[in-house]
Amino acid sequence: MKSLTVIILYSEREQILEESIQSIWKLNPLEIIIFVPNDRSNLYEIAKKHKCHIVFMDKYSKHYDGYGACIKAAKGEVLLFLDGNFSLSTNEMQRFIGPIVTNQADVVLNKIDKLIEIGKCPNMDIVWRKMLNEILSRQDLKS
Repeated sequence: MKSLTVIILYSEREQILEESIQSIWKLNPLEIIIFVPNDRSNLYEIAKKHKCHIVFMDKYSKHYDGYGACIKAAKGEVLLFLDGNFSLSTNEMQRFIGPIVTNQADVVLNKIDKLIEIGKCPNMDIVWRKMLNEILSRQDLKS
């Protein structure tokens, strides 16, 4: 079975971050990498308490450069990216990584159409995920 690194791409919600980390460790990952603003934030303290690898946002001029730093720091063969503002159960995460760690798939993407509501402006991460789903012509990822 392939080794797993879970990368949490920033969170503003401390309680969700703490719950997510606890659920993630139940997956037995090689490591958890958390992208946090700086070493003065409560998010840093939570990550440190749970023995997570930490990448600091303030070291990168662009937000996405930090994402690249997380990828470079990863030691696992499989990378699971999580949005730190939403909590997933261990079972939900297992559905994403299961096909990859058992060599049934190379990439697993999420359905995001329901996150994009008419009349509301989604954040750029959601827009880019939607565009990737469209570019890959993944009909199964549409509502």
